[in-house]
Amino acid sequence: MKIEEKDYIQTTRDENNVVVFDKGRKFGHTSAVGMQHKGAAYIDGEKRFVKLDDINPAVRKDWLDPFNYQYSSVSDAIVSCLVRNTEHDPLFESVDYAFEHFDNNGSLSTGTASKNFLKEREVEHILAIGRGTSSDVLVDIDTYKDILDTPGNGRLDKLVSVYESDHMPKEHAKHFLVQQAGFDLLTGNHDRIGNPSNFVLAFNTDTKTARPVNLDYGRCLQIDWTPTTEKVFEFDSEFLEEDIQNAASDILSTIGFDGLFRSVDELKGNGFQPFNIDKDGLHEDLDALAKQVDASDIPCKKFAKVKIEAFKVALESDQVKDLWNDTSVSLELEDFDLDEQNVL
Repeated sequence: MKIEEKDYIQTTRDENNVVVFDKGRKFGHTSAVGMQHKGAAYIDGEKRFVKLDDINPAVRKDWLDPFNYQYSSVSDAIVSCLVRNTEHDPLFESVDYAFEHFDNNGSLSTGTASKNFLKEREVEHILAIGRGTSSDVLVDIDTYKDILDTPGNGRLDKLVSVYESDHMPKEHAKHFLVQQAGFDLLTGNHDRIGNPSNFVLAFNTDTKTARPVNLDYGRCLQIDWTPTTEKVFEFDSEFLEEDIQNAASDILSTIGFDGLFRSVDELKGNGFQPFNIDKDGLHEDLDALAKQVDASDIPCKKFAKVKIEAFKVALESDQVKDLWNDTSVSLELEDFDLDEQNVL
């Protein structure tokens, strides 16, 4: 999706920290695909790509899940806390989504804002889409289905070949795809293999080279939640710890559901490198997100706070322990060069 200067809507923030779109403009980008209503805006003076938790007006459907699907911004924001606290890998670039509350012509919506991942002279290429073909799609949907039906590592090899066809070095393509598969296992992503439009590359029209980008985390971290749960859930309940553990189990139960690999052993066999994560920094960002949610007036407040806490618990599970390393700095007395004579 190409975004031009004219596509950006001006915004302000009101006293409740709600981002208010200019009422003289209609929000939304005509070429945006997918269920969510998407567009571009200036937020706090910066250009941002916006995804609202509203149905795309061009899509005649409704949300299959009134919380995990409808409020996908919650998962986008939680997983972005993980992204921000993971050691940078230049061969595995990921988009960072900020949680926001929006006022679109009087209609309040949750959603996210992010920097445009495309650099100057880059256009978006996607692996495949379920309808038609275009110059920005690498393979048709039937070819993609053939790739999915390939057993063992043959599927990875074929995907690497497709990325190579878009002028990407083979080793970069393999490293990215393997790391992305690990990322999807760690976050319980439901929306990768089954949705080839979420395999995205930024193609430079000058150099004729491409780089892959990891994005769209809205179907990660799914938990069992209903409108009734949102209404009756109590954080001062004696069963709170059990409820959080159950939500963490929901997340862990779907690991490998829609990934390139279904186990950590398969990943390791293809050169996966565990993510180096600053757990202390991650928890700080997750707590800040929880406070932002708590201070807002959104219809998914309890859902969001439970999912945040459940993610903390899920990360400590033996099921994912080999996917990441904790790089938090713990300062002990022996870490300091002190004269023992002066220590009381």
